[in-house]
Amino acid sequence: MSDMKPVEEYKILDEPSLEKIRTLSVYYSKRSQLSKAKEELRELLEELEEAPNPFDFEDLVFLTDNTWSEVADVFIMLMQLIMQHESAEKVSEEINYKLNRQFNRISKENIPEWKEKMLNTFLGGR
Repeated sequence: MSDMKPVEEYKILDEPSLEKIRTLSVYYSKRSQLSKAKEELRELLEELEEAPNPFDFEDLVFLTDNTWSEVADVFIMLMQLIMQHESAEKVSEEINYKLNRQFNRISKENIPEWKEKMLNTFLGGR
């Protein structure tokens, strides 16, 4: 696993940005934003399909600035859908469920350093 920044540095949105997204979610209709979300997802998928992976190495994938722009578009649209449908709690529950499920899967693999990390960090130790 590569070295990564501390978790605190991955906070994406501040309160004013969330308020702007909320305002947009009230201004536009659910149907309009569903359509826009689909459009933005298609654009992101196109960007990801074109992401170069020289030599087919696991950790050698290059994402362009435009890819990150499309990620932002999708993120904003998904947040609007969550707000419009008042589904923040459901999405949070699903995220936690899926993360726990994946960590349980990893803990069952025979990769000693990962198994130890999962057991000690996320699954309550031994």
